Amino acid sequence: MDDFKKMEDFVDHVREYVHVRVDEARLGAADRIAGVLSSLIAVGVLAAILAIAFVFVFIGVAFLVSYLVNDFILGFVSVAVLLVLIGFIIWWGRRRLIRIPITNIILDELTKSTSENENHEKN
Repeated sequence: MDDFKKMEDFVDHVREYVHVRVDEARLGAADRIAGVLSSLIAVGVLAAILAIAFVFVFIGVAFLVSYLVNDFILGFVSVAVLLVLIGFIIWWGRRRLIRIPITNIILDELTKSTSENENHEKN
């Protein structure tokens, strides 16, 4: 009977250990997801602010070109053509300019969270 009680206690300890590990994995995943999302949101907010700044800069450049060529429409059309060319360049290099950096941000956050958890477990 004593062996049965020991086995029951052992099973209870294993069950509790599994539950703790599952909870730890859930919390770790939630922490990693929160880190990735916060980084992506920060990059998105920065991109939005820079986009607004570029709009004002290009409007100013359009007015400057309009003033220099003494033709309002030609100034804005020339800046629009420049923006279309920049858009094509970004489209052609979207993998190198956008996808790879975003992937690196996500991977950095995931590996940083993993290494922080490993360091925490060692202490």
